Amino acid sequence: MRRIKLFEDFEGKESKLGDMIEAAVDGWSDEKFEEAWEELVKNPHVKDEIMHNKGESAKDALVDYLKKELFPPSAFVQKWFPDEIKKAGLNEKAGSEYPEDSTEYKVHKVLQPLIDELKKKIFTPEYREKATDEETLGIIVSKYCEWDVNKIKEVIDACKEDANIRESIRTTDEGERATEMANVIYDTLMKNTQHEQLDFDKVENPYIGGNNIYFTYNRLQYKLTVTAEEE
Repeated sequence: MRRIKLFEDFEGKESKLGDMIEAAVDGWSDEKFEEAWEELVKNPHVKDEIMHNKGESAKDALVDYLKKELFPPSAFVQKWFPDEIKKAGLNEKAGSEYPEDSTEYKVHKVLQPLIDELKKKIFTPEYREKATDEETLGIIVSKYCEWDVNKIKEVIDACKEDANIRESIRTTDEGERATEMANVIYDTLMKNTQHEQLDFDKVENPYIGGNNIYFTYNRLQYKLTVTAEEE
């Protein structure tokens, strides 16, 4: 079981990062905001949630959504707010949530400085800001393999195998959490007080999109689908 060793005092840093992101977005040009907005709302679920909370302005809605994406920093937050993440005292990569003696932690600790350094040498100044860490890592691997296609393919195959194993574990975990939540909701509806009940004080950001009810509970997002059938 993973434990968030580096984020023991995360809540204070999370608040600090959220404030810095809000200030950064407020200072964006219209063009930069539009670019970020278009990238983020490509995901229909994200778009529905942001539009539901659009409120006074699109910038407010964007910031409100991003403040829920800080534990650990999502890929979007990592890409658009790397300086803010570092200033908040957080590790930029999601891998930093692993224990210091884990392989995952060591991989990020070793590779991140190398990626940061070589990104400056690999790309032109005009493209450097747009270049992702993943793109840089791909070029590093290509150079390490001396552009040998077979060696590069072997690296890609190993990546896919490891990712498939991780995805299988993640999917299983998500399925178990969904089943647990279904049981909690059912017991709450049926007033089975001998079992765990839904703590409504922990329900955050509920909204309806079509026949789906979205909400956050204990930092996890859920989607409840409601259908009606005639007997």
